[in-house]
Amino acid sequence: MGGLRLSHGAELYNAMRKRSRKQTLIRVAIVLLAILFGVSLWQLIATADRYRQEKKVHDALLVYKPELPSSLLPAAPSRPGRTEPSEPDGQSLPPEEQVPEVVNESILQLQADYPNALGWITVPGTAVDYPFAQARDNKYYLRRALDGSYLYAGVPFLDYRCEPDFTSANSILYGHNLRNGTMFGSLEKFRQKDFFDENREFYIFLSHETLRVEIFACLVISPGKGDYLYQSVLNGDFVGQIRRDARQFREPVLPEQERFVTLSTCGYEFSGARIVIVGQIIE
Repeated sequence: MGGLRLSHGAELYNAMRKRSRKQTLIRVAIVLLAILFGVSLWQLIATADRYRQEKKVHDALLVYKPELPSSLLPAAPSRPGRTEPSEPDGQSLPPEEQVPEVVNESILQLQADYPNALGWITVPGTAVDYPFAQARDNKYYLRRALDGSYLYAGVPFLDYRCEPDFTSANSILYGHNLRNGTMFGSLEKFRQKDFFDENREFYIFLSHETLRVEIFACLVISPGKGDYLYQSVLNGDFVGQIRRDARQFREPVLPEQERFVTLSTCGYEFSGARIVIVGQIIE
């Protein structure tokens, strides 16, 4: 009888130990889930706050957004039976009285307020509608606003090796790809053929001129494969290399054109992916 009681007591003790161990594991799991939930919630709140900050900063800068010159607007259809009056012969102004080159006054003001600012980029059909800057390297504006303060979204910027007036053979503009589609995130749309076919140009506003850029390629590449895309001085068959690597491509409008603009952002299709849009300056 004593042996039975001892055996029963041992079984009861072991059962209690197992139950206690199970309860402990459950408590630990609950704590870990609570921590995971808290971290995820914090990340969501932090991300939402970053997006709010980006929107706040962007909205404040919209006062500097230039208007597209009428010369670059789509031509209005002519009415039947109506012709535009031609300039009378002999009425052209002498050189000393000709109207000076058009200047984007808003860009001059932008540069006065933010010395590193260069201009404004607008890509119709996307959310890309931002001022851009240039620093002494390609890291400064990754997490800074135009005034140099911290901003997670950063600001689009021109490669430090490129000429600020876009006279380089290839002018490279970088911008973050934010998950909510702001900054350069909506450039992902150009991966789709329909969107690529329907959206063919973007505009760069400088203090002294407005450039119309005809898009002819969209690439999704790894950084190493696309080294040739990130060179301001081009070597070899630049367009031919793009043609071979492009996700979407059409022949450039001006085959001999040697002034290109490359827009680059991160992609999420694979690790280290880069989405690159390439165009040529037409005007």
